[in-house]
Amino acid sequence: MKSSLRTRSTRVFAVGALSAALLTAGTAGAFAAEPNPNPKATRMAEPKATLKPNPQVPHRSASITTKVNRTEVRVGDRVTLTGRTDGLEIGSPVVLERYYSGKWEPMSTDIHATINKASNYTLDTRLPYKGREQLRVRVGNVVSQPVAVTVK
Repeated sequence: MKSSLRTRSTRVFAVGALSAALLTAGTAGAFAAEPNPNPKATRMAEPKATLKPNPQVPHRSASITTKVNRTEVRVGDRVTLTGRTDGLEIGSPVVLERYYSGKWEPMSTDIHATINKASNYTLDTRLPYKGREQLRVRVGNVVSQPVAVTVK
């Protein structure tokens, strides 16, 4: 039984190796083919990819603007960020982020805001750390330009 399995597996291997050799020889011949001797022959145009619009994705790009009511505050003072959105769904949650340690991190989870019917939002927060804070707003994958607030 072992000899029949061994013979069968060597046959399969030999057939596979022969197929690979024939395919390789065929492609080498295709690359070595001479150019078209008919200079008047026209080359067919390559098919163009057609993109069908996705009804789930808006056709225009989405954007968010952000303004801050004060650029200088004391530690613990209230700062209000307001802005307008374009191309985003009404009622979407707005997340406030700050730039810290080389990356953008969401601020406190107790800050809640959504996009209202007029496509605006308002966020109130208190900044607990001294220094220059970079803040931005994110809705899904869309982010606003950062605004700077100096905390004294």
